[in-house]
Amino acid sequence: MKKRLTIIAFIVMAFFAFSGLALAAEPIDAIKANIKKSVNEIKASVPSVTVQEFKKIMDEDKEFFEIVDVREPDEYAAGYIAGAILAPRGKAEWMVPGKIKDPSVQIYIYCKAGSRGALVTKMLLDAGYQKVTNVSGGFKDWAKAGYPFYNAHGLCVVTKGGFGKKPE
Repeated sequence: MKKRLTIIAFIVMAFFAFSGLALAAEPIDAIKANIKKSVNEIKASVPSVTVQEFKKIMDEDKEFFEIVDVREPDEYAAGYIAGAILAPRGKAEWMVPGKIKDPSVQIYIYCKAGSRGALVTKMLLDAGYQKVTNVSGGFKDWAKAGYPFYNAHGLCVVTKGGFGKKPE
């Protein structure tokens, strides 16, 4: 009888423990969904250009603009767009004003794919910068399009085998 009660008690405890785990997963899934929804809303609300549009702007070089890379230092070291200022997302609100003093200058923000860039774009616009644009698709789409970037090896492009020095 004592053994049977012990087994029943164990089963009841296990049931509550596993049902608690199932319940715990639901709120975090809801939080993740809310974060994704918020980021998507911000991405839709801020000015943005595609990497193709941004490349065209860079090639035309009609007006002065700043480029800010909001990825982490290791991502930047692996490859960055020429002229980009590194200001990781978690530090951008403190670094950008120290590097870009003119609130009316055009600023293009990029990250890996566009989400961190959109968040920093919104933050800089809210802070008082007047012309801030997110480069949607970010560095990932930039490299995938075959556009040049710099890293420790110099000027590079993505190739079928990885990346290589840009041919002269």
